[in-house]
Amino acid sequence: MIQTVTHTKKRHKTDFTRVRKVLFYSSLMLIPFLHFWVFYIYINFNSILMAFRHWSLSENGVQVTWVGMSNFDVAWRALSQNNAYLVRNSLIFFACQVFISLPLALLASYYIFKKRFMSGFLRVMLFMPQILSALILGALWRYTSGNVLAWIQENWFHQDPSTYWLMNPDTQIWALIIFNTLMNFGVDVLLYTNGMSSIHTSILESAEIDGATPWQELWHIVLPMIYPTIANLLVIGVATLFVNQYQVYTIYGAGGADMANVGYFLYVEAKADNNSVFGNGVNLSYPELSALGLIMTAITVPITFAIRYGLKKLGPSED
Repeated sequence: MIQTVTHTKKRHKTDFTRVRKVLFYSSLMLIPFLHFWVFYIYINFNSILMAFRHWSLSENGVQVTWVGMSNFDVAWRALSQNNAYLVRNSLIFFACQVFISLPLALLASYYIFKKRFMSGFLRVMLFMPQILSALILGALWRYTSGNVLAWIQENWFHQDPSTYWLMNPDTQIWALIIFNTLMNFGVDVLLYTNGMSSIHTSILESAEIDGATPWQELWHIVLPMIYPTIANLLVIGVATLFVNQYQVYTIYGAGGADMANVGYFLYVEAKADNNSVFGNGVNLSYPELSALGLIMTAITVPITFAIRYGLKKLGPSED
């Protein structure tokens, strides 16, 4: 009889411990679960509905009407007729990200992976932009480019203020490209070096014994081994092509019209002080911006899947 009671107490204790674990796990998962449903599911669902509606004020209060595709028509005309250069700038920045930032990040990652001179210090400095706020680094970049370099140009070379790096239409795009390259280094280098560290040392030792040079090792061994990481980052870049404002607002604020891209246009229009769901005749209303976002999504999604399929099909094999 005593043994039966003891066994029952142990079972009740075990059940109570299990309940406590479930409650603890549920409390940890509650916040990310609510965050996902509120800030992703609800907001995106509401944005889709907003693209087909129109808000207006009347004597009876706020009137919401179904307008079909009229918001899409306004959004498309605003983008294609008056702001076609926004798409061009987005493509330029993305091309620079692929053909400038990506190769430089791969070379820096390989240098760090091989543990060359000051590689540890280089890794910390390249990751520094991710530690500090982009606004802080943007302010430093503006001060260095707009004040220090401008002072040198004016006092040493006696150049006109219109030739300042950040103000000259011929050079300001390069100021943005360099800043974006520096900002992208941190995460890219971290991901690439982590991918390289997973390569078994025996493979690299065999290549060295066979007389492979560092360039041959990088091209024939390292890059094929980390190709999935490279492909994933390229796919993410394509997916965010029309929502990434490429730090234009960080550097120029609301005055970056010359360097504006689609992401910058969406951000500035949504941020406008006089903007609302009702519209003001100057900026696009929130429903029209939602329609423009859906248009960009409809364009980007098939391109993203096509790029992903091509990278997966035509990419190098680890064998």
